[in-house]
Amino acid sequence: MRGERAINALRYEAEMYTGPLRKLQGRVVPIFYGFFTGIVQGVDIGCIVLEWCPKNDWVTFGKPDENELFLRMEAIRLLHLAGVEHGGLYERCDSLRMWEGRHFLHAPDGTMRIVSFQHARVHHCSGGLHEHEDIEASLDGKCRELCYAEVHWRRAAMGGLEGTPWRPY
Repeated sequence: MRGERAINALRYEAEMYTGPLRKLQGRVVPIFYGFFTGIVQGVDIGCIVLEWCPKNDWVTFGKPDENELFLRMEAIRLLHLAGVEHGGLYERCDSLRMWEGRHFLHAPDGTMRIVSFQHARVHHCSGGLHEHEDIEASLDGKCRELCYAEVHWRRAAMGGLEGTPWRPY
């Protein structure tokens, strides 16, 4: 990343990895190896080095299936139990968008990793949907990020994923 604004966003993300996300490294978020800055040809640059998670091309994978949505939901649930809201995982509960996949990586062991915490915040989670609550239930008083993940997975588990719009862009 280059420029002061982008570097500050990376610095914030690095602080999340070394702070509230520290105990989730290698399980829910990638292992964090460091945050580095420098100047190249007069331009301020910065980068974060994370655990390598190969074979993650969210553009060509297409619409996520039930198992993918379950892994995402479980990772989000653990993230929220640790007191962190990502802030950019799902835009809507009535459709899936291709770019939402950029925040989810498959680790070599098959587990899910969540990345890109520039907009994350410490969060006291108010919880998601109750076990038998309908996916059309009101989200008032509930954690929207967790509920959206649950709605997407439940819809897939009930065979309704085909009816969920897939928005490539």
